[in-house]
Amino acid sequence: MYVLKLSLRPWRRSPYSQAFTSIAVGVLLFLASFLFWMQWGLAPVIDRLQHEQVITAYLDPSADAATESQIVDTIRTELGAHAEVEMVKPEKFIEHLKGDYPDLSRELEDLGPELSTVVPRYVSVSGILPDSSLGYVRALQGVQAAESSTDRFQSVIGAFRALKWVAGLLTLGLGLALVTGLIHLGRTNAYLQQDAFAWMKLMGAGRNELRVPSLLSGLIVGLIGGVLASLVWISAGEWMANHIRALSPVLRYMTGLQPAHASFLVAFGVLFGALSGVAATPSRNGARIGRNRF
Repeated sequence: MYVLKLSLRPWRRSPYSQAFTSIAVGVLLFLASFLFWMQWGLAPVIDRLQHEQVITAYLDPSADAATESQIVDTIRTELGAHAEVEMVKPEKFIEHLKGDYPDLSRELEDLGPELSTVVPRYVSVSGILPDSSLGYVRALQGVQAAESSTDRFQSVIGAFRALKWVAGLLTLGLGLALVTGLIHLGRTNAYLQQDAFAWMKLMGAGRNELRVPSLLSGLIVGLIGGVLASLVWISAGEWMANHIRALSPVLRYMTGLQPAHASFLVAFGVLFGALSGVAATPSRNGARIGRNRF
């Protein structure tokens, strides 16, 4: 009971410092966890951008309907498990244009029989495709030319990789700030308890006994901060995650934010608080004070 009262002494002698530190621990722990989720969640986005592509295979003008069907069936047989294959004829191409470019679509329709010479027929192949897909499609008989959208995403992939690294560095920085703040708080608490440490040392307390009050003080602060972080994670985490996903259509592939992970924040808060109490080394303070005073 005496050890528990001693661990609560910093709350009696400096309540505002303990309270604000607990709030800071909760905020830093939540931000670090959210940034870690971003860093982790961007991995499937980058992987998808690296492997997802759209191959446009332009057909030879002399290819007839039987050749078209044969080309589409061949592509579906070879890449059907990985891709969506669609035959786009001039009429369907114009239908795609009507929503965004109504004037252009009307002009193309007015061409009449000449439409097939202006608008090429092509096969659109989209999905997560093997690297050899473009070469395979180009080699098909009846395909005049083929191009892929892979190279167009290189700048986007670089941007998301940079964002992933920034999120990781910020997570590390917030973690270091959290641990540093808790260690300084632990040393301050040890200073507030120094007379009691000296008395415990005089009564024969060993290093482990002198370490317990600071350990409990840090654990209490970490527990409060972890609970606050978990409450914010449950109440506002998904709302923030939805706003992040709304920044770009490809971000919808990010790993979902799980409210059940809030329990980990409590565990990390307790762990960091306990470690900061150990790092404050009250046993050495108590031993030095005991030698100086007694």
